Amino acid sequence: MRSRLPLVLIAVAVLAPAAHASVDETASRLLVPLVWRDKAAATRLLVTNHEPVDVKVQVRYVGERQGQAPGHKVCGSVNLAAARLTDLDYAALCALPADPGQGAVLLIQTSGDVARLSARARIDALSPMTGAVLGTFAVQGLPLGALDTTENEHVVHGLRPSSPMSADVTTDCFFGSTFDGSGKGGMVGRLDLRDAGGALVGSRLFALRPLELLALRDVFALLAVPPGTGPGVRADVVWSGFGDAVYGYCLAGHAGMKKNDRTFAFEPMQVADPNDDLRRRDMKASDTPFLLPFQMPGLPFGATAVAHHGVYLRHPDVVSCGVASGDPNAPMRITAVAPDGTRVGGQSSRTPEFATVPHGSVSVSGHEMWGLEVEWMPGNIPVGVVPYTLDCRSGNGASRADFLF
Repeated sequence: MRSRLPLVLIAVAVLAPAAHASVDETASRLLVPLVWRDKAAATRLLVTNHEPVDVKVQVRYVGERQGQAPGHKVCGSVNLAAARLTDLDYAALCALPADPGQGAVLLIQTSGDVARLSARARIDALSPMTGAVLGTFAVQGLPLGALDTTENEHVVHGLRPSSPMSADVTTDCFFGSTFDGSGKGGMVGRLDLRDAGGALVGSRLFALRPLELLALRDVFALLAVPPGTGPGVRADVVWSGFGDAVYGYCLAGHAGMKKNDRTFAFEPMQVADPNDDLRRRDMKASDTPFLLPFQMPGLPFGATAVAHHGVYLRHPDVVSCGVASGDPNAPMRITAVAPDGTRVGGQSSRTPEFATVPHGSVSVSGHEMWGLEVEWMPGNIPVGVVPYTLDCRSGNGASRADFLF
């Protein structure tokens, strides 16, 4: 008979925010990171209540620090009709000036059960001279709980400076913060611009207080990027701070045929390698928090011992997991077990990639717990108890591995 170690499991899967495509962007608290009203742009804020009952929400506005309506403002509440889309006039509700400029909107449910709300800003670029619509882009509302934090590096790829002969593109980058979850009163960020080869071409520090939005205008000129720097510039932002939620994006204005006419491209910042323990691309664990470290009994009791672990995976994905024994002379082997019982690996200290062999439900959409079984490699079982570490690499991220009963 196989002996089993005492085990415990608690793990959940968290979805990362996505700026495009058909994904779950509903929540009871939402951030719309850009709304914009002045002679250059007009915004319609479209909010959908997906519930079969009316929902009341509090509306808050965060104006860009140097704009006509700077700072955080609690505007009041509105009732969102059941299963309806509402065209929300945030400027009137917040009593903003005629041309408040750029800002962000927070929508916070204040009544009833937890509701599913979604929102997006539809922004028309206008001709300052004629008022004609030159182009339109959309900015998706994001769940507050899905925003990434100061613990991560935030990146925008593919920015393009103006050509040496004409100022055909101007890029402004925006950085915002939400509530002061850490209680520290703010944070400092560093914006680095890097060319297509990764070389640093400009850098600048900036500070944010809670519930603030800051624009760094014309960043290529502001950071003194050398003339002739080619396309494909990357903006990297790293933060000091204590895990507060932050967001960022760059807005590239492209010159039109007539003077002062511009169209715009919205480029949201991304986090490629989250530090959230539930969705790291490279997960490593040697214990279950506040419980037992990962340990395997050796001789005379552990010749047939098997340690059972669980890890949540989001599918479809490509995943590989491994085990590292604390005794280099006593290697271990690992097997991944799909929810339907399909087994992958079991011959070495690392599984093959799950997506390259028959692997049960990993090829369908869903978020399920896989099992990981760890045991001694036959022939080299040590005496005593040996610690070990598990790791998993995946494209979508995974929870940390926890002991299972």
